[in-house]
Amino acid sequence: MTESSERKYLTTMAFPGRQPWVARTEAIDPGGLSRLALLRRLASEAKEHRALIVDGSVGAGDLYLELLGAVAARRRPRGGTTPIVVVECQWKMGGRADRVVTGLGLRALDGPRVAYCVLSNWERGRFHHTWGVDPKRVFVTPYCHTLSDADLAAPTSTHGGIFAGGNSLRDYRPLVAAAAELDEQVVLATNLVEGPLPPNVTAGPVPRPRFFELLRDARVVVVPLADRDDRTAGQQTYLNAMALGKVVIVTDSPGVREYVEHERTGIVVPPANQEALLEALRWALDPENEAAIKRMTAAAAGSARSRFSPERYCESLLAVADEISER
Repeated sequence: MTESSERKYLTTMAFPGRQPWVARTEAIDPGGLSRLALLRRLASEAKEHRALIVDGSVGAGDLYLELLGAVAARRRPRGGTTPIVVVECQWKMGGRADRVVTGLGLRALDGPRVAYCVLSNWERGRFHHTWGVDPKRVFVTPYCHTLSDADLAAPTSTHGGIFAGGNSLRDYRPLVAAAAELDEQVVLATNLVEGPLPPNVTAGPVPRPRFFELLRDARVVVVPLADRDDRTAGQQTYLNAMALGKVVIVTDSPGVREYVEHERTGIVVPPANQEALLEALRWALDPENEAAIKRMTAAAAGSARSRFSPERYCESLLAVADEISER
């Protein structure tokens, strides 16, 4: 084994208990450091490691600190040769100003030993064409469910009615309209819904533990994604629901069909289509479909816990880091 392969990867991403991630990485906890301290550590320590792996989904709310740290690491003396892997590059197009800023940042970071990871094949093509990055350095690393072994072992029920949650690229209007036609409680864990609601619908933000409780007890989980063509969203919510063995109904947005097999592991409905969503909900709530629903939820749990497990995700990230560091 060479000296290079013995060195660990420096990363801001933690997957506790997931081997070989723990064995092959040295993780910095971004929450345990001041912003300046995090930048300093990334910039100064990256060159002493085999490569740097950072979370590309950290956005404006966190001042793009991890991406800035990666830029600083590349711009230091001898830092230009440090391989860098940017994970979860789900970057929305935004307006002209947003694209200009992202493009400038990308040019400051990019180089022959910088790799970018996206969550779907659809995004791989879009990323290359949008940002002008060599397609050989854009990798598809399918996302995973984010539940712990204890979460997966916790008892579930179907007493919670219909549940939907999340704020990223969601469109709750078709679900609210469909809910008015149903005799079933609907809970929306989001801050995107305002105004008068049907009497069977409640909406509002909830703490993370409560979000998981609602997911665990739901009869049906809906992930109502907006009709967009610039990035994917919702993977964590629908993969977690699938791993818990829930009936999952997801809007047919970019990348969804790479995770959800229509009528086998879930139901995929057209965007902004109240009638299609209502039909899917009625099917999922009909007791006469119990046998088909059990087959679907079993297949969903098997798919999420095997194909889209945290272990598989870690393996895919390490494989990218291995390839880019060996180039």
